[in-house]
Amino acid sequence: MAGELTIRYDPLGDILFLWKTLPHPEQVIDMLEADVLMRSHGVTGEIEGYDLLFFSQRMAAGESLLLPGSFDLSDWQHLLQQHKPAA
Repeated sequence: MAGELTIRYDPLGDILFLWKTLPHPEQVIDMLEADVLMRSHGVTGEIEGYDLLFFSQRMAAGESLLLPGSFDLSDWQHLLQQHKPAA
């Protein structure tokens, strides 16, 4: 999953969305485990996103998730430098 990543939280549904591509009709949705949905392209099979249900409950319980795919966070380096606290 290299490239841009959209992260959105729905507080009403308590769902964290991690999307490389916005949902579209060609996507196939698979349940990886209870309350974790993976979205992949129906033709290429490329992973396009995840929907993490009951997200705040998982985090409050200290649960961690291991998601298949890769996330390129190298572009975030400049953001980290901008928000680095002064020494």
